Amino acid sequence: MNFQEVYNLSQFIPQNSRYFDRFQTPDGEGSNNSAEVNRFSFCYSDLKFGWHFIKSHEAEDLCLGSYVSDPSLVRAYNFERYKVRDMAVANAIAIETTMPHYYRNLIIGMFFSPGITLDKIAQAAGFPREVIEIYEKLFYNVLDRREEAAFIAQQVYPETRAEELQPDYMDNVSYDTLLKRSSYNNGMEDLLFLAGFKSDVISDGSSQNLQEVSTRLETAIMNNANYLVKTGMINARNVVGIAAAKNLLAAAKHGGNEDTAEIGVGLSPIGVSLMTEVLRDHDDVLTDRLKHTQEFREAELAQIVKLEQAEEES
Repeated sequence: MNFQEVYNLSQFIPQNSRYFDRFQTPDGEGSNNSAEVNRFSFCYSDLKFGWHFIKSHEAEDLCLGSYVSDPSLVRAYNFERYKVRDMAVANAIAIETTMPHYYRNLIIGMFFSPGITLDKIAQAAGFPREVIEIYEKLFYNVLDRREEAAFIAQQVYPETRAEELQPDYMDNVSYDTLLKRSSYNNGMEDLLFLAGFKSDVISDGSSQNLQEVSTRLETAIMNNANYLVKTGMINARNVVGIAAAKNLLAAAKHGGNEDTAEIGVGLSPIGVSLMTEVLRDHDDVLTDRLKHTQEFREAELAQIVKLEQAEEES
């Protein structure tokens, strides 16, 4: 369900439902129409809206009207209120509540992979497709909202990417968060590897030689360092990313390949790329400096000539 579908359904939640107790605005700080403000807020941010919706109806003994057309919500309501036997719904609820958290974190992580489909998730997680579909509609409603860039980014980086810049990042980030970020940034294969899948299960048959892997790693290090510099960390102490980039540049210079422009030859592309980036970003500054240096040298040369002429005349 996208935001508009969720918002349309929210008007049918009973106003006295305990669901609304979680969205109270502090006294004196809210709107005169806080109920509508809260409704908009939870419709936008509550990923478990589907589950809360059917539970609010079940608690009040309300029947679902024609306003509910989503099969997953109807099946879940019948399962909860009338105890209709439905193994797929039972499986979806178990993933969220009683099964090891590994399965929940794996499925949620895959939701953020570029180009992901329910079939791919079901195959990797080992559950029927309808179980994944029901789970997503009830407990983690994001697949229909992947075009909302800010909404998706907030799920993956609620404190923004800035926390990744902290030296103790890996000591504090949770494993389920790492799964989401690996999937979001790198795709499903990296997520599955991080989740513990064997390489032969993940691989599509293609392979990369050591040279390609080395080049990708070096490029990643330099891109990271360039980003750190742009965020103002070039003069900060103990910034590991910048230190690693400096070591690569030093190794390139030591090897005498800093002027080589051949792609994939040792560390040479890094030096060339970095110098190109610097020249591009600071072209005006460098031009002024070169002009100033040239004028200084010309003035210095003229002074030497004058001194020599004075000595000859004397």
